Amino acid sequence: MAVTLNNNVTKISAGREVTIWYGLSIPLAGAVMTVDASGLPDAVANPNAKHLGLTDKGAVLTAKGSYVDFMADEQSSPIKTVFDAMDMRIGADVLQVEDMDIMTLLTSGFGTQSSPAGGARLGFGIGTQAYSSIAAIWKMEADPTKYCIFHIFKAANKAGLTFNKTRKDKSVQPCDFAGYDIPGRAATDSVGYYYVPNAA
Repeated sequence: MAVTLNNNVTKISAGREVTIWYGLSIPLAGAVMTVDASGLPDAVANPNAKHLGLTDKGAVLTAKGSYVDFMADEQSSPIKTVFDAMDMRIGADVLQVEDMDIMTLLTSGFGTQSSPAGGARLGFGIGTQAYSSIAAIWKMEADPTKYCIFHIFKAANKAGLTFNKTRKDKSVQPCDFAGYDIPGRAATDSVGYYYVPNAA
């Protein structure tokens, strides 16, 4: 059988807006969250879904492992590697720093929102760590009526709260949502997934 080139430009994703959602439901084992024709999370399956708002430059999606290498005295390079830990993340620079629901999400564990007269207050100190199911969604290159999904089942922001305030620039708040294992789920489906649908 002859080898062939794999030059498929419909597999190159470019110029696609991404939206980031939190408060999602966790799908059953092996399943994928459902989205409507506009790429929004299905409201029936995800009644608590909230949009993370506008971002400065979209999202950075990461799924990688760390490994332990083993040596043999007789060899100069490792002879074997074993998977050690999973790292799955969604990173973005969010812009809506005066949206207190978003700020509360970003400060889970040390930020607690309350509602004094006239506004919302985010108090800092020892709080309760909460996790949220988070996904990035964008139109598929080969079929813009379908959507790709990068979904972390159980995530927490590791970046804290750090945003700029100047007269000449918009405020930018980095976020770094790291995935955590869900005990009891299959080892191959315990953190999240990346989904690309079939083109029509």
